[in-house]
Amino acid sequence: MHIQCRLNLQWMLLLLLCLLPPRPLLAEPVMRGFEAVYTLKRESLTIGQTVNTLSRDNTGRYVFESSTVPVGIAAMFVKDKIMERSLWTFHDNQPRPIEYLYDRSGGRKNRTVKLSFDWEKSIVTNVINDDPWQMKIEPGVQDKLLYQLAIAQELKQGKQHIQFQVADGGTTKTYEIGVQGEEPVATPLGNYQTIKVKRLNTNRSITIWFAKELEYLPVRIEYTGREGSHFIAQLKAVKFTNMPAMPVQ
Repeated sequence: MHIQCRLNLQWMLLLLLCLLPPRPLLAEPVMRGFEAVYTLKRESLTIGQTVNTLSRDNTGRYVFESSTVPVGIAAMFVKDKIMERSLWTFHDNQPRPIEYLYDRSGGRKNRTVKLSFDWEKSIVTNVINDDPWQMKIEPGVQDKLLYQLAIAQELKQGKQHIQFQVADGGTTKTYEIGVQGEEPVATPLGNYQTIKVKRLNTNRSITIWFAKELEYLPVRIEYTGREGSHFIAQLKAVKFTNMPAMPVQ
């Protein structure tokens, strides 16, 4: 009798599970493509222009690219062109890198760095000027370009303290980001209410202002190097495009 009751209870539970609606697939965060143009200054002198773009390739993967070239008087003395590209997807609602490329060309010292992320094996392959080696990585590691978009996703969720492991220089480094509050920022495009964040665990000062109104796009970035040189990147133009949403793999 007791055995029969247990069997009946099991069948009832199985029937209820079958009647429950299926769990919906998690949709990736909605993002728009963009082309953002920044003026780069050292102290008060304009030395370069950076163009950041976000798009999708023909496989549906995201491509975040940043290109910097010298302009003005600086272009007479500096010929270096710097390109960074991150190929990535969403995983657990966070950007996850697939491949990172850094290329510096046109100057006296050319340099190419490529990182390929194998998440099944938890390994990243580093290739610097055709010299490859591998290192282990933990879940959630970002590359040196993609972490900007990862910060924006965390800010959208109201996070006040953000921490990432970033594959940087043949090792993984911890980037700790602290929200410093909200602040209005004037740009050539107008005034924007921004969230000001600062990298905490570094001897180099890095501060970024993300504009809510521009889908948390950085409108100002300030960087002070170890030698005291002060650089400012300021948004001067932006164009958004729609990208179709795709299910998380």
